[in-house]
Amino acid sequence: MVKFDVAPLRPEVQHIETNFEIGREYDEMDESTDYIAMVQFDAPNDDAMQHKIEKINRIIKHNLVWE
Repeated sequence: MVKFDVAPLRPEVQHIETNFEIGREYDEMDESTDYIAMVQFDAPNDDAMQHKIEKINRIIKHNLVWE
């Protein structure tokens, strides 16, 4: 992992827990509990939740750089 800027996620999420190191090489997930970040957010309904998931995903993709 070269870069993962979590700051842009903060307006969209109520809580973020990270578990990564910049410069570390990551393989595929070994266990279902493996993660580099977990986020908690709220939404008033299913449609809003889907839109928020898509928005958070775009933010992550834009701010996460793999070598």
